[in-house]
Amino acid sequence: MREVFFLACLLLAALVPPTAAGELRYSGSIAPGGSSEEWQLGFSRSGESWAFHSQGVIVQEEGRIKGPVLKWQLSWDQDWASVRAGRGWHAFTEPSVFRIMHGNNVAEETSMLLASLGGSTAGMFSKLPLDNRLAGGAFILVEHAAPGLEFMGMHLRYDTGYSPLLERRAGQVAVLQGIHQWRGLTVTGALGRHRPAEGRASHGVLGRASYTFGKSSLNLEALRVEPGFESLFAASNRLTPNRQGFTVAFTHKGEDVSLEFQGRAHWNVEGSRTYPRLGLKGDFKRLGLTADLRVLPTAALIFTGKEGAATWQVDPLRQWLRVDWAGEYAGTRLNFDLPGGIVRLQAAFTFGSDWRLVWKRDFLRNLSHFSARARVPLKRGAVQLEWGEYDRGNLRAGFGQKATWRISWEWQF
Repeated sequence: MREVFFLACLLLAALVPPTAAGELRYSGSIAPGGSSEEWQLGFSRSGESWAFHSQGVIVQEEGRIKGPVLKWQLSWDQDWASVRAGRGWHAFTEPSVFRIMHGNNVAEETSMLLASLGGSTAGMFSKLPLDNRLAGGAFILVEHAAPGLEFMGMHLRYDTGYSPLLERRAGQVAVLQGIHQWRGLTVTGALGRHRPAEGRASHGVLGRASYTFGKSSLNLEALRVEPGFESLFAASNRLTPNRQGFTVAFTHKGEDVSLEFQGRAHWNVEGSRTYPRLGLKGDFKRLGLTADLRVLPTAALIFTGKEGAATWQVDPLRQWLRVDWAGEYAGTRLNFDLPGGIVRLQAAFTFGSDWRLVWKRDFLRNLSHFSARARVPLKRGAVQLEWGEYDRGNLRAGFGQKATWRISWEWQF
Protein backbone atom coordinates (compact mmCIF):
# COMPACT_ATOMS: atom_id res chain seq x y z
CA MET A 1 0.00 0.00 0.00
CA ARG A 2 2.81 2.42 0.87
CA GLU A 3 4.64 1.70 -2.38
CA VAL A 4 1.46 2.26 -4.42
CA PHE A 5 0.76 5.57 -2.68
CA PHE A 6 4.37 6.67 -3.15
CA LEU A 7 4.24 5.97 -6.89
CA ALA A 8 0.91 7.78 -7.14
CA CYS A 9 2.42 10.81 -5.39
CA LEU A 10 5.34 10.91 -7.81
CA LEU A 11 2.98 10.58 -10.79
CA LEU A 12 0.71 13.37 -9.57
CA ALA A 13 3.68 15.61 -8.86
CA ALA A 14 4.98 15.00 -12.39
CA LEU A 15 1.59 15.87 -13.91
CA VAL A 16 1.19 19.15 -11.97
CA PRO A 17 0.98 22.02 -14.50
CA PRO A 18 3.52 24.85 -14.34
CA THR A 19 0.94 27.26 -12.88
CA ALA A 20 0.35 24.98 -9.89
CA ALA A 21 2.47 23.89 -6.94
CA GLY A 22 2.87 20.39 -5.55
CA GLU A 23 4.75 19.09 -2.52
CA LEU A 24 5.47 15.61 -1.20
CA ARG A 25 6.58 15.05 2.40
CA TYR A 26 7.66 11.83 4.08
CA SER A 27 8.27 11.44 7.82
CA GLY A 28 8.58 8.61 10.29
CA SER A 29 9.93 7.43 13.61
CA ILE A 30 11.07 4.27 15.35
CA ALA A 31 11.33 3.55 19.08
CA PRO A 32 11.14 0.51 21.38
CA GLY A 33 7.37 1.02 21.55
CA GLY A 34 6.88 0.77 17.78
CA SER A 35 7.30 2.62 14.51
CA SER A 36 5.24 4.92 12.30
CA GLU A 37 5.40 6.54 8.87
CA GLU A 38 3.45 9.35 7.24
CA TRP A 39 3.17 10.39 3.60
CA GLN A 40 1.74 13.80 2.69
CA LEU A 41 1.02 15.03 -0.81
CA GLY A 42 0.03 18.67 -1.10
CA PHE A 43 -1.30 20.38 -4.20
CA SER A 44 -2.17 24.05 -4.74
CA ARG A 45 -3.41 26.03 -7.69
CA SER A 46 -4.78 29.56 -7.91
CA GLY A 47 -6.19 32.04 -10.36
CA GLU A 48 -6.95 35.74 -10.32
CA SER A 49 -9.83 35.44 -7.84
CA TRP A 50 -9.80 31.79 -6.76
CA ALA A 51 -7.50 29.31 -5.04
CA PHE A 52 -7.52 25.57 -4.43
CA HIS A 53 -5.45 23.71 -1.82
CA SER A 54 -5.52 19.99 -1.10
CA GLN A 55 -3.58 17.47 0.95
CA GLY A 56 -3.65 13.69 1.01
CA VAL A 57 -2.26 11.85 4.03
CA ILE A 58 -1.52 8.16 4.63
CA VAL A 59 -0.27 6.99 8.03
CA GLN A 60 1.26 3.61 8.88
CA GLU A 61 1.50 2.53 12.52
CA GLU A 62 2.68 -0.94 13.49
CA GLY A 63 1.80 -2.33 10.06
CA ARG A 64 -1.71 -0.85 10.05
CA ILE A 65 -2.57 1.64 7.32
CA LYS A 66 -4.79 4.64 8.03
CA GLY A 67 -6.03 6.61 5.08
CA PRO A 68 -5.74 8.04 2.65
CA VAL A 69 -7.30 11.08 4.35
CA LEU A 70 -8.11 13.90 1.95
CA LYS A 71 -8.28 17.55 3.00
CA TRP A 72 -9.14 20.31 0.59
CA GLN A 73 -10.17 23.96 0.44
CA LEU A 74 -11.62 25.98 -2.45
CA SER A 75 -12.01 29.75 -2.18
CA TRP A 76 -13.33 32.54 -4.39
CA ASP A 77 -12.81 36.17 -3.38
CA GLN A 78 -14.10 39.46 -4.70
CA ASP A 79 -14.24 42.92 -3.15
CA TRP A 80 -17.96 42.56 -2.50
CA ALA A 81 -18.32 38.82 -1.78
CA SER A 82 -16.43 35.59 -1.05
CA VAL A 83 -17.16 31.86 -0.93
CA ARG A 84 -15.17 29.13 0.81
CA ALA A 85 -15.73 25.39 0.93
CA GLY A 86 -13.62 22.54 2.21
CA ARG A 87 -13.16 19.30 4.09
CA GLY A 88 -10.78 18.77 7.01
CA TRP A 89 -10.47 22.54 7.09
CA HIS A 90 -11.97 25.30 9.21
CA ALA A 91 -10.96 28.95 8.90
CA PHE A 92 -13.84 30.78 10.58
CA THR A 93 -13.51 32.42 14.00
CA GLU A 94 -16.52 34.16 15.47
CA PRO A 95 -15.39 37.70 16.48
CA SER A 96 -17.27 38.28 19.74
CA VAL A 97 -15.72 38.22 23.23
CA PHE A 98 -17.38 34.82 23.78
CA ARG A 99 -15.68 33.16 20.74
CA ILE A 100 -18.39 30.53 20.31
CA MET A 101 -16.61 29.15 17.21
CA HIS A 102 -12.87 29.11 16.47
CA GLY A 103 -10.86 27.93 13.48
CA ASN A 104 -8.59 25.77 15.68
CA ASN A 105 -11.45 23.32 16.29
CA VAL A 106 -11.54 20.91 13.35
CA ALA A 107 -11.57 17.17 12.61
CA GLU A 108 -10.53 15.18 9.54
CA GLU A 109 -14.22 14.62 8.72
CA THR A 110 -15.25 18.26 9.14
CA SER A 111 -16.89 19.88 6.10
CA MET A 112 -17.79 23.56 5.88
CA LEU A 113 -19.29 26.04 3.42
CA LEU A 114 -19.01 29.81 3.99
CA ALA A 115 -20.47 32.66 1.96
CA SER A 116 -19.90 36.36 2.73
CA LEU A 117 -21.68 39.32 1.19
CA GLY A 118 -20.96 42.78 2.51
CA GLY A 119 -21.11 42.59 6.30
CA SER A 120 -22.98 39.28 6.42
CA THR A 121 -21.60 35.74 6.57
CA ALA A 122 -23.62 32.53 6.37
CA GLY A 123 -22.18 29.09 6.97
CA MET A 124 -23.07 25.41 7.06
CA PHE A 125 -20.96 22.71 8.70
CA SER A 126 -20.99 18.99 9.37
CA LYS A 127 -18.98 16.81 11.75
CA LEU A 128 -17.51 19.75 13.66
CA PRO A 129 -16.00 18.65 17.03
CA LEU A 130 -18.19 19.30 20.08
CA ASP A 131 -16.45 17.75 23.10
CA ASN A 132 -16.47 14.01 22.31
CA ARG A 133 -19.11 14.32 19.57
CA LEU A 134 -19.34 15.63 16.00
CA ALA A 135 -22.10 18.10 15.21
CA GLY A 136 -23.73 19.57 12.14
CA GLY A 137 -25.42 22.91 11.88
CA ALA A 138 -25.60 26.37 10.36
CA PHE A 139 -25.04 29.97 11.42
CA ILE A 140 -25.42 33.53 10.21
CA LEU A 141 -23.26 36.47 11.29
CA VAL A 142 -24.02 40.14 10.68
CA GLU A 143 -21.45 42.90 11.25
CA HIS A 144 -21.91 46.64 10.84
CA ALA A 145 -19.50 49.51 11.41
CA ALA A 146 -20.22 53.23 11.65
CA PRO A 147 -18.05 56.12 12.90
CA GLY A 148 -17.24 55.28 16.52
CA LEU A 149 -19.55 52.24 16.60
CA GLU A 150 -19.21 48.55 15.76
CA PHE A 151 -22.04 46.03 16.01
CA MET A 152 -22.28 42.29 15.46
CA GLY A 153 -24.92 39.64 15.91
CA MET A 154 -24.79 35.89 15.37
CA HIS A 155 -27.27 33.03 15.50
CA LEU A 156 -26.14 29.39 15.39
CA ARG A 157 -28.00 26.06 15.39
CA TYR A 158 -26.31 22.70 15.98
CA ASP A 159 -27.22 19.04 16.43
CA THR A 160 -25.06 15.96 16.99
CA GLY A 161 -27.87 13.56 16.15
CA TYR A 162 -28.68 10.44 18.11
CA SER A 163 -26.18 7.79 19.20
CA PRO A 164 -26.82 4.54 21.10
CA LEU A 165 -23.81 5.24 23.35
CA LEU A 166 -23.69 9.04 23.68
CA GLU A 167 -26.28 11.61 24.66
CA ARG A 168 -27.62 13.83 21.90
CA ARG A 169 -26.55 17.47 22.05
CA ALA A 170 -28.52 20.08 20.15
CA GLY A 171 -29.48 23.68 20.61
CA GLN A 172 -29.19 27.30 19.53
CA VAL A 173 -26.79 30.11 20.41
CA ALA A 174 -27.40 33.83 19.93
CA VAL A 175 -24.82 36.58 20.48
CA LEU A 176 -25.09 40.39 20.36
CA GLN A 177 -22.12 42.72 20.81
CA GLY A 178 -21.52 46.45 20.47
CA ILE A 179 -18.35 48.54 20.72
CA HIS A 180 -18.40 52.33 21.05
CA GLN A 181 -15.32 54.54 20.81
CA TRP A 182 -15.18 58.21 21.76
CA ARG A 183 -11.85 59.98 22.11
CA GLY A 184 -9.84 57.88 24.58
CA LEU A 185 -12.82 55.85 25.79
CA THR A 186 -13.78 52.42 24.44
CA VAL A 187 -16.89 50.67 25.77
CA THR A 188 -17.80 47.07 24.94
CA GLY A 189 -21.05 45.31 25.78
CA ALA A 190 -21.88 41.69 24.90
CA LEU A 191 -24.81 39.38 25.60
CA GLY A 192 -25.05 35.69 24.74
CA ARG A 193 -27.73 33.03 25.16
CA HIS A 194 -27.38 29.26 24.77
CA ARG A 195 -30.66 27.37 24.50
CA PRO A 196 -30.17 23.57 24.47
CA ALA A 197 -32.87 21.33 23.04
CA GLU A 198 -33.32 19.90 26.54
CA GLY A 199 -32.70 21.69 29.81
CA ARG A 200 -32.47 25.31 30.90
CA ALA A 201 -31.01 28.16 28.89
CA SER A 202 -27.73 29.72 30.03
CA HIS A 203 -26.44 33.25 29.49
CA GLY A 204 -23.22 35.21 29.27
CA VAL A 205 -23.00 38.95 29.92
CA LEU A 206 -19.90 41.15 29.71
CA GLY A 207 -19.31 44.88 30.06
CA ARG A 208 -15.91 46.44 29.54
CA ALA A 209 -14.64 50.03 29.58
CA SER A 210 -11.15 51.22 28.69
CA TYR A 211 -9.97 54.82 29.02
CA THR A 212 -6.58 56.07 27.82
CA PHE A 213 -5.24 59.41 29.02
CA GLY A 214 -1.69 60.43 28.19
CA LYS A 215 0.66 57.57 29.00
CA SER A 216 -1.84 55.86 31.29
CA SER A 217 -4.87 53.64 30.79
CA LEU A 218 -7.63 52.34 33.05
CA ASN A 219 -9.60 49.17 32.29
CA LEU A 220 -12.78 48.03 34.05
CA GLU A 221 -14.65 44.79 33.37
CA ALA A 222 -17.72 43.08 34.80
CA LEU A 223 -19.02 39.69 33.69
CA ARG A 224 -21.38 36.86 34.48
CA VAL A 225 -21.04 33.55 32.63
CA GLU A 226 -23.52 30.92 33.75
CA PRO A 227 -22.83 27.17 33.78
CA GLY A 228 -23.58 25.76 30.34
CA PHE A 229 -22.61 28.89 28.41
CA GLU A 230 -19.41 27.82 26.68
CA SER A 231 -17.27 28.37 23.61
CA LEU A 232 -18.95 25.31 22.12
CA PHE A 233 -16.97 25.02 18.89
CA ALA A 234 -13.54 26.17 20.10
CA ALA A 235 -10.63 24.21 21.54
CA SER A 236 -10.95 26.14 24.83
CA ASN A 237 -13.35 28.56 26.50
CA ARG A 238 -12.66 32.24 25.94
CA LEU A 239 -14.50 33.04 29.19
CA THR A 240 -14.67 30.50 31.99
CA PRO A 241 -18.20 29.17 32.59
CA ASN A 242 -19.72 29.45 36.07
CA ARG A 243 -17.84 32.66 36.78
CA GLN A 244 -18.89 36.20 37.69
CA GLY A 245 -17.21 39.28 39.10
CA PHE A 246 -15.11 42.36 38.38
CA THR A 247 -11.62 43.20 37.13
CA VAL A 248 -9.69 46.48 37.46
CA ALA A 249 -6.41 47.16 35.66
CA PHE A 250 -4.28 50.31 35.54
CA THR A 251 -1.22 50.81 33.33
CA HIS A 252 1.25 53.68 33.14
CA LYS A 253 4.09 53.67 30.60
CA GLY A 254 6.69 56.27 31.49
CA GLU A 255 10.09 56.92 29.96
CA ASP A 256 11.98 55.53 32.95
CA VAL A 257 9.34 53.57 34.86
CA SER A 258 6.29 51.59 33.73
CA LEU A 259 3.68 50.32 36.19
CA GLU A 260 0.90 47.79 35.82
CA PHE A 261 -1.70 46.99 38.48
CA GLN A 262 -4.39 44.33 38.27
CA GLY A 263 -7.06 43.33 40.75
CA ARG A 264 -9.75 40.73 40.20
CA ALA A 265 -12.70 39.63 42.34
CA HIS A 266 -14.33 36.58 40.73
CA TRP A 267 -16.53 33.89 42.23
CA ASN A 268 -18.76 31.10 40.95
CA VAL A 269 -22.47 31.61 40.37
CA GLU A 270 -23.35 29.63 43.51
CA GLY A 271 -21.04 31.84 45.58
CA SER A 272 -19.20 28.88 47.12
CA ARG A 273 -15.75 29.53 45.58
CA THR A 274 -13.67 32.63 44.90
CA TYR A 275 -10.94 33.29 42.31
CA PRO A 276 -9.12 36.46 43.41
CA ARG A 277 -6.09 38.02 41.76
CA LEU A 278 -4.02 40.97 42.95
CA GLY A 279 -0.66 42.05 41.61
CA LEU A 280 1.63 44.96 40.78
CA LYS A 281 4.38 44.96 38.16
CA GLY A 282 7.06 47.59 37.64
CA ASP A 283 9.59 47.98 34.82
CA PHE A 284 12.56 50.14 35.85
CA LYS A 285 14.29 50.79 32.53
CA ARG A 286 17.34 52.67 33.80
CA LEU A 287 18.15 49.86 36.19
CA GLY A 288 17.36 47.17 33.62
CA LEU A 289 15.14 45.54 36.24
CA THR A 290 11.55 44.30 36.35
CA ALA A 291 9.72 43.55 39.61
CA ASP A 292 6.50 41.49 39.62
CA LEU A 293 4.66 41.36 42.96
CA ARG A 294 1.80 38.85 43.16
CA VAL A 295 -0.31 38.91 46.31
CA LEU A 296 -3.24 36.70 45.24
CA PRO A 297 -3.93 33.86 44.61
CA THR A 298 -0.38 32.91 45.69
CA ALA A 299 2.36 35.20 46.97
CA ALA A 300 5.37 35.77 44.72
CA LEU A 301 7.98 38.47 44.12
CA ILE A 302 9.83 37.95 40.84
CA PHE A 303 12.80 40.12 39.90
CA THR A 304 14.01 39.93 36.29
CA GLY A 305 17.19 41.48 34.94
CA LYS A 306 19.42 41.29 31.88
CA GLU A 307 23.18 41.65 31.60
CA GLY A 308 24.56 41.28 28.09
CA ALA A 309 23.63 37.82 26.79
CA ALA A 310 22.41 36.67 30.22
CA THR A 311 18.90 36.99 31.69
CA TRP A 312 18.13 36.10 35.29
CA GLN A 313 15.00 35.68 37.40
CA VAL A 314 14.83 35.31 41.17
CA ASP A 315 11.91 34.93 43.58
CA PRO A 316 13.00 35.36 47.24
CA LEU A 317 9.52 34.43 48.52
CA ARG A 318 9.35 31.08 46.73
CA GLN A 319 13.14 30.69 46.83
CA TRP A 320 13.95 29.86 43.24
CA LEU A 321 16.43 31.18 40.69
CA ARG A 322 16.66 30.92 36.91
CA VAL A 323 19.55 32.08 34.72
CA ASP A 324 19.51 32.02 30.89
CA TRP A 325 22.45 32.70 28.60
CA ALA A 326 22.05 32.91 24.83
CA GLY A 327 25.01 33.10 22.44
CA GLU A 328 25.24 32.87 18.67
CA TYR A 329 25.81 29.10 18.61
CA ALA A 330 24.99 28.02 22.16
CA GLY A 331 22.67 28.72 25.06
CA THR A 332 22.16 27.50 28.63
CA ARG A 333 19.46 27.61 31.30
CA LEU A 334 20.07 26.97 34.99
CA ASN A 335 17.22 26.56 37.53
CA PHE A 336 17.35 26.30 41.33
CA ASP A 337 14.26 25.41 43.40
CA LEU A 338 15.42 25.46 47.03
CA PRO A 339 12.17 24.30 48.76
CA GLY A 340 11.81 21.46 46.24
CA GLY A 341 15.52 20.60 46.38
CA ILE A 342 15.76 20.56 42.56
CA VAL A 343 18.53 21.77 40.26
CA ARG A 344 18.10 21.75 36.47
CA LEU A 345 20.64 22.52 33.72
CA GLN A 346 19.79 22.75 30.02
CA ALA A 347 22.32 23.35 27.26
CA ALA A 348 21.64 23.90 23.57
CA PHE A 349 24.38 24.29 20.97
CA THR A 350 25.28 23.73 17.32
CA PHE A 351 28.18 21.38 16.65
CA GLY A 352 27.61 19.76 13.28
CA SER A 353 24.09 19.05 14.53
CA ASP A 354 21.59 20.94 16.69
CA TRP A 355 22.00 19.59 20.24
CA ARG A 356 19.89 19.90 23.38
CA LEU A 357 20.99 18.34 26.70
CA VAL A 358 19.01 18.40 29.96
CA TRP A 359 20.20 17.20 33.36
CA LYS A 360 18.44 17.71 36.67
CA ARG A 361 18.60 16.37 40.20
CA ASP A 362 15.97 16.02 42.94
CA PHE A 363 18.09 15.94 46.11
CA LEU A 364 15.14 15.37 48.45
CA ARG A 365 14.07 12.16 46.67
CA ASN A 366 17.56 11.21 45.45
CA LEU A 367 16.43 11.07 41.80
CA SER A 368 18.07 12.22 38.57
CA HIS A 369 16.82 12.80 35.04
CA PHE A 370 18.70 13.16 31.76
CA SER A 371 17.57 13.69 28.18
CA ALA A 372 19.40 14.45 24.95
CA ARG A 373 18.43 15.35 21.40
CA ALA A 374 20.56 15.70 18.28
CA ARG A 375 18.96 16.99 15.09
CA VAL A 376 20.97 16.58 11.89
CA PRO A 377 19.78 18.97 9.16
CA LEU A 378 19.94 17.66 5.58
CA LYS A 379 19.43 19.33 2.22
CA ARG A 380 15.77 18.29 1.95
CA GLY A 381 15.00 17.07 5.43
CA ALA A 382 16.41 16.11 8.80
CA VAL A 383 17.19 13.14 11.05
CA GLN A 384 16.67 13.38 14.81
CA LEU A 385 18.07 11.16 17.57
CA GLU A 386 16.62 11.31 21.10
CA TRP A 387 17.43 9.74 24.45
CA GLY A 388 15.08 10.18 27.39
CA GLU A 389 11.88 12.21 27.62
CA TYR A 390 12.17 15.99 27.34
CA ASP A 391 10.56 17.68 30.37
CA ARG A 392 9.63 20.90 28.48
CA GLY A 393 11.11 23.00 31.28
CA ASN A 394 8.93 21.47 34.02
CA LEU A 395 11.19 21.11 37.06
CA ARG A 396 9.21 18.26 38.63
CA ALA A 397 8.47 16.22 35.49
CA GLY A 398 10.40 13.21 34.22
CA PHE A 399 11.84 11.86 37.47
CA GLY A 400 11.50 8.10 37.79
CA GLN A 401 10.85 7.53 34.07
CA LYS A 402 12.77 4.80 32.33
CA ALA A 403 15.09 6.29 29.70
CA THR A 404 14.46 5.17 26.13
CA TRP A 405 15.56 6.10 22.62
CA ARG A 406 13.77 7.37 19.53
CA ILE A 407 14.87 8.01 15.93
CA SER A 408 12.77 10.18 13.63
CA TRP A 409 13.20 11.59 10.14
CA GLU A 410 11.52 13.81 7.57
CA TRP A 411 12.09 14.53 3.88
CA GLN A 412 10.56 16.87 1.35
CA PHE A 413 10.57 15.98 -2.34
